Amino acid sequence: MSVFRRNSSAGIALCALILGIAVLILHGCDESLPPRDAPAHPIDVSIGCTPPPFIVVQYVYVRKGDSLIVASIQDMSIAVNAMNSWDEVLQDTVDLHGTLTIWDVEHPEHRTIMSLEKQYVASPPLTDGLLTLLPGRAAVVDLRWYSYSNDSTNGAIEGFWKRVHVTVSATHSMLTETTDPVHLAMQGSIQLFKKAGRATSPIFYFDVVYRLYVPLGP
Repeated sequence: MSVFRRNSSAGIALCALILGIAVLILHGCDESLPPRDAPAHPIDVSIGCTPPPFIVVQYVYVRKGDSLIVASIQDMSIAVNAMNSWDEVLQDTVDLHGTLTIWDVEHPEHRTIMSLEKQYVASPPLTDGLLTLLPGRAAVVDLRWYSYSNDSTNGAIEGFWKRVHVTVSATHSMLTETTDPVHLAMQGSIQLFKKAGRATSPIFYFDVVYRLYVPLGP
């Protein structure tokens, strides 16, 4: 009987100790897990273009009376990717603001500034204006660029091929003008949500060769 009593006392003491530790652990958990707020800058931005970094862009002209007009233009597809770098899902009403700036590296005053707007979001699809980004997934803003500047120092709108050397070849009906490579750079800045700060991409460098086809004769 005395052995049983001694074991019972030890058992009661052990249970009390375990209960006390459990209470301390639970109390500690309550203090160590405050509500999580999204960081001020949960978005990482990158940009790219299709086709990538060395590009040939073709312009075809036709004659209309005494004038030359552009018949077809090969545009460039540019994607601005805004990735959720946080470890939780981001979901909110889209409040997209941002710009994509493209400039001539050798003539940085010769540039294009394009606005990023909600209607250019290519993926993921919006649901009643809500954008949901899983961790590591990106919202893709898809733009088309036609190689004209809109923010030069003299206010002129002109093609980016205007300031480089051009090699000319001709057939009996067509003049072909091929430029030296134009060294360009671009950078995107975007804010997806009201509560998320604006994020800016690294500078992306690429070269473009322009080929212009101009008809000869009337």
